[in-house]
Amino acid sequence: MTLLDRQTLLQQLNLGLSFHQAELSRIDLSYANLDRAIFTEAFLRGANLSNISGIETNFSSAHLMFANLSGANLARAILTQAQFNSADLSTANLVGVLANKAKFYSANLNKIVANNANFKLADLRESKGDEVDFSYSNLTKANLQQTKLINNSWYQTNLQQANLTQANIVDSKFISTSFLRANLNQTQLKSVAFDLAELLEVDWRFAQLNQVKIVDSSLLAADLEATAFTAVDFTNVNFQDANLAKTSWNRVKFIDCNFHGAIFTQAQGLTPEQKTMLLKNGALNVN
Repeated sequence: MTLLDRQTLLQQLNLGLSFHQAELSRIDLSYANLDRAIFTEAFLRGANLSNISGIETNFSSAHLMFANLSGANLARAILTQAQFNSADLSTANLVGVLANKAKFYSANLNKIVANNANFKLADLRESKGDEVDFSYSNLTKANLQQTKLINNSWYQTNLQQANLTQANIVDSKFISTSFLRANLNQTQLKSVAFDLAELLEVDWRFAQLNQVKIVDSSLLAADLEATAFTAVDFTNVNFQDANLAKTSWNRVKFIDCNFHGAIFTQAQGLTPEQKTMLLKNGALNVN
């Protein structure tokens, strides 16, 4: 039950009062100016916060499950450990937010802009995001399991040790992005480009890559066992010491790649010309 109505809350806000641990579930604050307000540990379940201005607003540890934040301007807001599970953040501005350990499970992230933001250890499992921009953001150890991401931009994004298991990624670009020791197990990628990507020691087993381009990138010591590659182009890619056992290859191109120490045990679909090239470039167990 909402203990404060919109008018009362805005009056108190103008007086500089804090809403720490306030019970505000289902309150309608749409289009309100909440800049720099304090909602730490507040209960905002199902609240209507659509199109608010929440610049530098503090929602740390707030409960925002099922809330509507579509179109909200949350630039530089503090969202640390806040809960946005099943919330609608479509078209929201999340530039510069501090969202480490925040929970966005099954949230709608369509068309959000989240540049220069900190999502370290954030939980984004099963979230959906079309036309999302995470450029220059930190998602170290973030959980993106079973996310559905379409037409996303990831420029100089830090995804080191992130968990993208079973993620479905389509029409997206990863440029100068670091996936160091990330988990890409069972991912499905279609029409995705990696340029200058750091894919060292990634777990990319049992994945499906279709119409993917990987350019000027490193897969040093990556584990790609049992992954299927269809219409994938590799240009100047370092496969040194990578595990490519039981992989399948269909209409794949290799240009100026390093295969020293890469293992191809029981790999299927390689052409005779490709097998000869691999052996000449130091690949192992090519049959």
